[in-house]
Amino acid sequence: MKSAIIEDGVVTNVIVGTIDGSIECGDDVGTGWTYSGGVFVAPLAPTPSKDDLLSYAAGVRFTKETGGYAYDGHLISTDRDSQSKIGNVALAATIKGQSFSTQWKCSDGAFVTLTQETAVAMATAVMTFISACFATEGAVAAEISSGAIQTFSQIDSASWPAASSPSLLVPSMGGGINT
Repeated sequence: MKSAIIEDGVVTNVIVGTIDGSIECGDDVGTGWTYSGGVFVAPLAPTPSKDDLLSYAAGVRFTKETGGYAYDGHLISTDRDSQSKIGNVALAATIKGQSFSTQWKCSDGAFVTLTQETAVAMATAVMTFISACFATEGAVAAEISSGAIQTFSQIDSASWPAASSPSLLVPSMGGGINT
């Protein structure tokens, strides 16, 4: 059994057992809780600072940016290394032109053949998604700075881009995988 020592309505210590003047409490009660009318109440979480909110928003953006993108029925890795590879394949396709063709391994394990057109389309779709992630973080940061966003849940509720967009699912990468 645990009990709380209370001074001026605030729990100042929690002990195992009881002593004179202590009040029996649950295992979750801790120092800083309040006690009034026979009820223990947890302290409110501190309000996050603007720096805390900005760091959290950057973390949300990074997680979304690098979490993958559904394109043409397959999951495309969007970690930083994959972003470079996607840009390089689009550059090679642009330089080589219509004769460009390469195999691309998607993060779902499927191999697809990329042509000049599909390599550039995939890279454009992925970069559009990544740019939208940064644009959303920028908008959220502005709202944090203005005071319009003051909680982590407001950041989570922002209009973050989806990891796929039907309007970006063309042209088909071939092989019957078009969605």
